[in-house]
Amino acid sequence: MPANTNTTKTAQTGKLTQAGYPVRPRAEFYTPHWVTEECLLPHISPARHILEPAVGDGGIKKVLEAYGHEVMGIDIHPDPSVDLQMSFLDFTNPDNIKFDIISNPPYFKPHNIDRKFILHALELTKPHSGMVAMLLPVAYDCGDTRRDIFETENTFKHQIVLTRRISWSNVPVAIDKKGKPVGAAKNHAWYIWQHGNNEQSSKLYAPVNNAHHHPSLNSYAEDEAKRKAEAARIFLEMAVVS
Repeated sequence: MPANTNTTKTAQTGKLTQAGYPVRPRAEFYTPHWVTEECLLPHISPARHILEPAVGDGGIKKVLEAYGHEVMGIDIHPDPSVDLQMSFLDFTNPDNIKFDIISNPPYFKPHNIDRKFILHALELTKPHSGMVAMLLPVAYDCGDTRRDIFETENTFKHQIVLTRRISWSNVPVAIDKKGKPVGAAKNHAWYIWQHGNNEQSSKLYAPVNNAHHHPSLNSYAEDEAKRKAEAARIFLEMAVVS
């Protein structure tokens, strides 16, 4: 094993302790199906055609497809759920398809890629008065650099606050120094923009009571559990090596 490999893995393990999540090779955090099914869909009526610009393993896409939507997945990395492998920021909708955009976008503060994703999504959906839904940190709307995203006339509609913290599908539960599991540390919300919205923006809360569960998603929930177990195995191997 190269001399610098242990150093890299030790650094990654250290970051896990500070941030509460293991560092992912491509900073990917896969969205559990309940986040879309129980928290987003009860509050919106998305179009038949939906674009998922950071599709990853297809967590959001599979839920939307189960409810009858046609979803095109875009991602810069290859994956079975990816229909078009490219950067979303380079996508121009050459066929002029009318669609809404729903995603858990990449979130890197140094590069503001989340802001770029949102602005590009709003631009793409503007010609046909579409909707944009983005899963983001709950305090995302508290910042001067993002003010224009929320002050754009007749667009911002809802903030749907998740009352349950997300345990990402591909991230194992962290263990503290006493050997106890560390719960998810971050709060999230769905942010909804609707072109042509003339109503006052509102704050909602989810999951809703008695949310509908599509039977076809049961196997996907089992897959999530398997992915989490595999992520835990990899994490333990990293800890042993470091």
